[in-house]
Amino acid sequence: MRERSLTTLMPSLQFRQLVGRLDQLRSVPENERWPSSEPPDDAAFRDARAFLDRLSFPLAALPHISLADDGEVNFAWDDGGLHIDLGFYGTGAFSYYARSADGQEYFGDEVPASRPLPADLESLLRA
Repeated sequence: MRERSLTTLMPSLQFRQLVGRLDQLRSVPENERWPSSEPPDDAAFRDARAFLDRLSFPLAALPHISLADDGEVNFAWDDGGLHIDLGFYGTGAFSYYARSADGQEYFGDEVPASRPLPADLESLLRA
């Protein structure tokens, strides 16, 4: 019974951590960003949040969330041979590249932010 409650709690704990990181990045003043960088617009942050809202399972590892200098909100996983790079530009969609620990590669471009995660991406992210 205890194991089940931990499984239920994990997504909400991870979710709060990831949303907190997004909020932190959104609040970085422009004068503290890289020179000549284009900050992500509100739509990019909304798309990133929509991605998090669809995660209803514990993640195998938490991503590093950062801002790219071209206006992208980026989620990156690099853990135990697994590599995932997922980007949000505020277009209502996201793109990703992933490589599993066994070397299998996965790609997705213009994946609608409002749809369920692609099965290949979900299987790599799931704990």
